[in-house]
Amino acid sequence: MNALRSELKVLLTGSKGMLAKEFVSGCRNRKDYIIIAPEEEECNITDISSIKNAVNSINPQVLINCAAYTDVDACEANQEKAFSVNGEGVENLIQVCKENDILLVHFSTDFVFDGGKKSPYTEEDKQNPLGIYGESKLLGEQYLLNSHAGFFLIRTSWMYGNGWNNFVQAIINNAVNHTEVSVVDDQIGNPTWTRDIVDITLRLLKTEQYGIYNYSNEGECSWYEFACEIIRILQNSENKFHSTKIIPSKSAQLKRAAKRPAYSALSKSKIRAAIGIDIPHWKESLKKFLIEESEL
Repeated sequence: MNALRSELKVLLTGSKGMLAKEFVSGCRNRKDYIIIAPEEEECNITDISSIKNAVNSINPQVLINCAAYTDVDACEANQEKAFSVNGEGVENLIQVCKENDILLVHFSTDFVFDGGKKSPYTEEDKQNPLGIYGESKLLGEQYLLNSHAGFFLIRTSWMYGNGWNNFVQAIINNAVNHTEVSVVDDQIGNPTWTRDIVDITLRLLKTEQYGIYNYSNEGECSWYEFACEIIRILQNSENKFHSTKIIPSKSAQLKRAAKRPAYSALSKSKIRAAIGIDIPHWKESLKKFLIEESEL
């Protein structure tokens, strides 16, 4: 692989998604990265000829894959789409990147684990996904780990940021329309702000310490505790939702199509050792998002 230059041209897939939009926003005023994010139909990762055309047109040094099918319950009913996007799509990207000497950055999920562990999952822990979403993301991981190429594979969890399709927005929408919002308290993990994921990815790109890394914000909580903190911050800072109550519930009550891991917190020891970062606590990042950065 060619040595990374001081100014990197990056091809970004999945341009309509929350994480891709954060990359575009985060690099807008930077001079060390040129982010090019074509429309998804112009760089469809399930169509290898589409990827090749985009690469030939842009000639990037790095390809950051933000394209994914992330609707956990819908994956159960649309298994072919899930494996096509989250699995074979990654295989297509690997092939094109290897042919063109491009560094590939790919994101995976805490849902590759079954939740049976009682301490944070490391990069080396055994994967055992509970549903199709996790299985399809694991397939993409396996293609990458078996590719014998330089890459960054970043597992993250409970991601939120500007956009409609995330937990923070869902809680706010429910709080607007209801005085009581029911949220499960028996699933534990790490909320993670997209801005922090972008920052850590750009730092990793300055290194040649390729491989698989976990990254999430620091601290563990349940979805219930996460929702309570969202409302608390908005009550204190925006003087909103004073009549809203968050009610704890159990996962079994929801009768969702896909099973979720009961515990999926991620260990960040490896990424700390690699680049010596201070990882923000999830409450700190959530407050910054809601008060300083949010377009909600």
